[in-house]
This record gives sequence, structure tokens and C-alpha cells, in this order.
Amino acid sequence: MGIINRILLFFFSLSVAALSLVVLAACLGVLPESVWLNELQYALTRPETIAGAVVVFLIAFQLFCCSFRRTRPAEHATGEYLVLQNEAGAVRVALDAVRRLVEQTATGLPGIRLARAKVYRVHSGRGAEAADQLKLVLDLSIGRGLNVNEVSASAAKEIREELQEVMGLSDVALDLRVTSLSDAALPSKRRVV
Repeated sequence: MGIINRILLFFFSLSVAALSLVVLAACLGVLPESVWLNELQYALTRPETIAGAVVVFLIAFQLFCCSFRRTRPAEHATGEYLVLQNEAGAVRVALDAVRRLVEQTATGLPGIRLARAKVYRVHSGRGAEAADQLKLVLDLSIGRGLNVNEVSASAAKEIREELQEVMGLSDVALDLRVTSLSDAALPSKRRVV
């Protein structure tokens, strides 16, 4: 549930609680019948009452619809990811380091002109079943005249192998998207010493 729906729920709950206290006071005789009947007759003649009723109905309908929506797993594009837990402690890797590794691996492959990666830590489940998984979205620019299926399959295979070899990650969701076909020359690969 989003923040706006939480605010609506807060005020709606507060209004329903206040109304239930007024009804309870009328039923128990705390409010004399002549007083609350007179106030009710006055309120029913005011246009503000109609507007208020419409607003309350819309809020109630919105909250009713929210009860049927599925919640998405929370995605975080920053922070760290738990890679392994051993007797020495937990090993955590920054998501930015995973992104750089994926981009470097992809741009080093033949046929790929440019690679831009987005790495998300997806939190799914609740309680004891809660787990974090990595999700990679990789936008590729491939050289014109190359088979897109072969290049993307090769890139996916190499990236999965590199993640397994370097970080021990095997259950990474990978979404490859070819965003452009380019005639531009490959970027020069400079060797850093």
C-alpha cells in the first residue's frame, strides 16, 4: 500500500471511529434525542454534507480497490547484497560493484558496442520465507549485421558464468534488451597497467 493510500486509510479510520462514538453516545442516551435529531436534520439540508458523503464514498472505494491489488516485491537499486555467510562473517557486495562487473563483462564481448546495466535487489516474501534476489536489466547496443539472438545468448551465458565465478551468484534474474543496432566502431580497449 502506497503512502497516499495509508494517509487516506488513516483519515478514513479516524472518521469512522468518530462516527461510531457519536452513534454509541446516541444509543446510550448520552446525547438527548432532541439534540442529535435537530443536528441531523440541519446537516441533511447542507450542500457540504453531500460533498462530504461523496468524498467519503470515493475514499472507501479507493481503499476497497486497494485490498484486491497484488503487491510487488520491493526493488532497491542501491545498497548491498549478501553474497555468502560463513564462520568469518557475512560477505556483502555493493550493487554498484555488480553493475560495473556486468557492464565490463558485456562490453568485452565481441559484437557488443555498448552495455548499460541496472542492478536491483528484489525483496520477496514475508517472515521466514523472505529472501533477497538480484535482478539485472542489461541494455545492449549491438553491431549491425550480427545475429541478435547469438550475441545476446552469448552475453547472457558469459555474464552468468562471470557472476558465478567471481561472486558465487547463480540465481540472478537477467533481462537483456537490445536497445540499438550500431554501425559505430567498437570503443578502443585500453590496457591499464
